[in-house]
Amino acid sequence: MWLDFISESHHIIYMKVLIISSLIIVTIFSGCCSSGKTSCDTKDTADSLSKPRMNTPVNVAHIAANSSNIQIKIDSVQKIDNYDFKLFGKVISEQNNVSENPTPDIGINIELIPDFFKNEENIIDYSHERNKRIMKLSAARIGDVYSIVISRDNNGTIHLIDLIEQ
Repeated sequence: MWLDFISESHHIIYMKVLIISSLIIVTIFSGCCSSGKTSCDTKDTADSLSKPRMNTPVNVAHIAANSSNIQIKIDSVQKIDNYDFKLFGKVISEQNNVSENPTPDIGINIELIPDFFKNEENIIDYSHERNKRIMKLSAARIGDVYSIVISRDNNGTIHLIDLIEQ
């Protein structure tokens, strides 16, 4: 009788070890090859971290197709030089959404980077009408409210495309 108890307890221990080992093996392989690959290559990740990413020029047609009109209340303007600046503000409302990318939620504070029109030589043309409207925002004051056109790029950066004058 005593030997039956010992053999049963060993049987239970072996079953527990088998189950735990199986779970560990499944967890290891499912975490590594969850995307359906047949092998676990970490080389892709290492290569993508070691290679610098080239900045690609912004496709204006793509931005126009992914733009949204919002109203923003100015929190601050950070002037970088005579022409370049960043705008910080709170989204008050979304006027219309024709964007494939989600627009910032109402009440969210955002940072906007002007996306100036560039001529054929890829030089910003500050005499262009759109650029003149954008430049008006460099003189914005805290609490001012503006209707603007924005777009979000693939990196999540929000670009100021235009000022909607009313």
